[in-house]
This record gives sequence, structure tokens and C-alpha cells, in this order.
Amino acid sequence: MAGTIRCISKFNINILNKVVKQQLIYNGSRALYDEASLGLDNYKSTRKIVMEKYKIGLDSFKIKMQESIVDEKSMIFTEDLKSTLHLVEKDDIQLLVSMLEKYNSQNSQVRFGTFKFGPVVMRTLYYLNEPDVAMDLFLNSKYDEFFNQMSTFMLIMDLLYENKKYADVRTIYDKVKQKFVNGIRHPKLVINIVAVACYKENTQESLNYGLNICKDLDHRGSIPLRKVIAALGALALNLKSPEVALELVALSRTVDYISIRCIRIMALADLGRIDEIVIVLKSCIQRGIPEKNGFYTDIISRIQETIKRLKIGEDHEICNLIKVLQSQGYITPMTLDEHLTQKIKTQPKESEPSSRRYQNSSWSESSSEINDYERQSRQGNTSF
Repeated sequence: MAGTIRCISKFNINILNKVVKQQLIYNGSRALYDEASLGLDNYKSTRKIVMEKYKIGLDSFKIKMQESIVDEKSMIFTEDLKSTLHLVEKDDIQLLVSMLEKYNSQNSQVRFGTFKFGPVVMRTLYYLNEPDVAMDLFLNSKYDEFFNQMSTFMLIMDLLYENKKYADVRTIYDKVKQKFVNGIRHPKLVINIVAVACYKENTQESLNYGLNICKDLDHRGSIPLRKVIAALGALALNLKSPEVALELVALSRTVDYISIRCIRIMALADLGRIDEIVIVLKSCIQRGIPEKNGFYTDIISRIQETIKRLKIGEDHEICNLIKVLQSQGYITPMTLDEHLTQKIKTQPKESEPSSRRYQNSSWSESSSEINDYERQSRQGNTSF
């Protein structure tokens, strides 16, 4: 037995060092989408410009807005709300909420243009880290049309995720689903957040929620995204349900993804199916190219536990295969958890410099982002 443990435990010291460094990097940030994907980089740039413009009369401007709120004859104008969204600090949250309420209740006949405030409001609340305020506004039926953009959905759900409000992510997603018509049900840009939030929540309730999404997708003739399968598969493993994890990875279009491959190996290990693990490992080694056929580092400990539990001797083929994987670079210096929670990058929606957008008084997303939800609804292609 001692020899068996030794054959599994001799990790390459360089790999361990890389794992430690990688862990330090990923622990530094919890947000699922990067700033560019959420438009936060452009928001911050515009905020600096607006702050510079109002650096002398900022207090007077806020007082004027407060007076406009309480004066029944006064109005909150579009440009005033735009400015406020780039000027407010945490102490001004009530001012912002009051302005939003009055602006939203004003006669729509006096408002022109196609400017969508929803994403900008959410970026402001994201910047100020106000998840509870964001959630209260979003769930308020008075703002159903106000917060009706795909980027808004991404922002509030990512904000809740960053603040570890995983159950609230599910609550928001239930509301989001009500906004989709024409058979559209599970938009891919937000379903990723839902799946990883379920994984981080790590409860049977969150697993059941995710599995119901997969069942609904199957009923609609769609295949869940790889990220969704991997997150829910990893959650099933955490909850000691390897059979569920195996069923989930079977939904994947291909088994060539490293996350799918690792979850399958870990599930087989938990089920004690060593012979099947040998087949998978041998197949990967025979294909060569470690970069395309590798595994995350935590499969080693998973297999090790199974070898110990089943009292497998050190002369078993699985032991030699692990040595080959380690010596030939098939074990990548990352864990499955690090893979699942690393930042997602999407194509930036805005290419125009912030200063130019401010000068042109556009202050918001490009037309493609503004109409993202509406366009996808017409096409009916956001169910995954």
C-alpha cells in the first residue's frame, strides 16, 4: 500500500508551484464576466469625464435635483439623470432612487429618443457595489420596461454573484425568464452566471434548479452550453451524486473539452470504475498533444482516493498511466474550480471612445447592445 501511495503522490514540484500561483491569481477577483464585457470600463471612463465637468458645481447640482424631486411642477430631465448616474456616490443612493422613480413616472410623451437607462443604472449600482438596491429596483414591477435589456440582466446577476448572493441570482433569473417571448427561454449570456452561481451555492436545491433548466432545454430540443454542463456536473460531484454528473456530461456535443473530460473521470472515480478510467486515459495519451488532451490537476487526488479505497496494488495499469500523465505534461496547473470561476470575456459592445460618446451625448451602449434583447427575441435564437 505504501508503494501505491508513493506512485500517486510524487507530484512534479513545478506543477505544484504553478497551482499555488494560479490560485493566488484567481482568488483576487470573484466577478464572472470581465469589465469590458459588462461595459464597466467605458462607464468608469465616462464617469471621470462627467466628474471633471461638475467638479465645481457638484453640490449645487445635487441640491437642484433634490428640489426637482419634491417639487410637483418640476421634472427630472433625461440629461440630468444621465449626469447623476455618473456623479453619485454611496451617500447619494436615495437621491438616485428618487430620481429614477420620478423620471419613470413622468409622462412618456415628453421623453424622446432611444436611450436605454437600464444598463447604465445597473453599471452605476455595480460600480457602487449596491446589490440590494439593484435587486429591489429590478424586481419592482414599475420598472419592468425600464430594465429590459440583455446587458442589464448580465450586470445585475454578475453583481449578485460577485457578492456571493447565489440564491438571489436564481430569483432574478426567474424574473428574467418572464421577459422572454416567442419560445425563447434561456439566454446564453446569463445562463452561464446561473449555472456557476448554482455551483457556488453548493446545495441540493441549487442542483435541482440547474437540472430543471437542463430538462427544460431538452424538452425544447436544445443542448445546454458546455459551461452549464460543467458547472452542474461539478456541483453534482460535490454533492456526492456522480451518477448525475455522468448523465450531465453525456449531454455534451463532444467529450473533447477538458472540463467535460475531467468531470467524467472524477465521476467514474467516485463510482469505483477504474477500468473505464484506464480506457479514457489511454485514449488521451495515444492521441498525444497534451495541450489538447490534458486534465485538471484535481483528477489525480480523486483517482488516488479511489485507489486507496479499493485497495488497488501499485502494479495496476492506472498507477503507471498517472506517472505518464504527470511526466509528459498532461496535467495542467489549474483546478476544475478555477476553470469554472475564471472570468468570461465577450466581444466589447462599444468601440467608440468614452470622451467622444460623452461629447455626442450618447452616453450609453451602441445601438447593437441597446437592441440586443429585442433582436434576439425576434430571431428566437437565444434558447440554449
